[in-house]
Amino acid sequence: MKKFFCILLALLTCTCAIANGETSANETILVGTVTDATMHSISIMTDDGSQYVFSKSDETDVSGLQNGLTLGATVQLTLSGDITGGPDNAELRSIADAPRAASPIVKTISLEGESESIVLNRFVCDAGWSVWYDANLFLASSTRDIPTSIVHFTPSDANATPNTALSVLLGEADLEAIFAENELVPEAVDGVYSASNNHLYMEARIVEGETNSFTLVLTCPMEAMEGYGARLTETMNTFQILQDDGRSLLSLYAPNADATALIASDVLVQDDPQGILDALSIHGAIPCFAKVLSFTLDGDLGILDLSASFGEAMSSAGTAGETLYMGSVVNTFLTRYGLTSLRITCEGADIQTGHTLYDAPLSFMNGNP
Repeated sequence: MKKFFCILLALLTCTCAIANGETSANETILVGTVTDATMHSISIMTDDGSQYVFSKSDETDVSGLQNGLTLGATVQLTLSGDITGGPDNAELRSIADAPRAASPIVKTISLEGESESIVLNRFVCDAGWSVWYDANLFLASSTRDIPTSIVHFTPSDANATPNTALSVLLGEADLEAIFAENELVPEAVDGVYSASNNHLYMEARIVEGETNSFTLVLTCPMEAMEGYGARLTETMNTFQILQDDGRSLLSLYAPNADATALIASDVLVQDDPQGILDALSIHGAIPCFAKVLSFTLDGDLGILDLSASFGEAMSSAGTAGETLYMGSVVNTFLTRYGLTSLRITCEGADIQTGHTLYDAPLSFMNGNP
């Protein structure tokens, strides 16, 4: 899956070595776009499409963030250690606003009958698309379960016109059903679906790529169409599917919002065992970054050997969490590789938590704690 969210993305070096593009043996500086952030972790994507997730603690310095951590923001991470062996080898010391930002562009559009120039910033999403939007007036947010399944651009002013949004959905949506929610029936002209009444305007487009498609839906009150509506229409016009980077659309299993069951969502993933495991971590399906030491197939049985961090995370998860995390890995790998069972070990040994000994292959799990 491919670049869901303004990037200036580059792997930099510590201050003394930036000019040479080198990384200090003791410090690494990584610049990228925030694709997810929680109280205890941050996920970013760099300009080469690499995705990283790092643990964040109370000791992590965030004083360099003017507006806190926001989805789509470009940040600079300072880490102790070398990340070439994986994020497990580095400690996150600080998060700050990136020292440089992707150059904005200026567009001239018609606002309330007059020409006006607006400044647009780039938003790159890890689902494989980008847009240019007015970051001063709009906020980007995601629908969770799988964070990048749907991204919404809504007015940043809480008192602004309600029912105003541009939503980008991964996949081809049922447009008639979406319009019907507002009692509207769309008409299609040159691939653009639109409808309106005395109060609301809706517009939708389906954009197809080589491996995936996206649905764009704009809603705006009629009285705001020459203001917010014009700006969001310009953002919709800049939508672009990014160049294929080798990721595939796979079914990823993760706990639902209530942590009561596992749900599957189609997500763009680097299609190899490590890429799948990284995606599970980035999307909150497992609580750690782990390294795939080996993955072998024996008929309809898969044998997955992981680094010790996975077993440690399972041991500290509690009974319910342990079941959900283990089920996320099992179900995702069984579905991807067409297996009936999966044997998971850590550094070649059985996984022993405080609740369960995992010493045999596991079949598809419903995930109910």
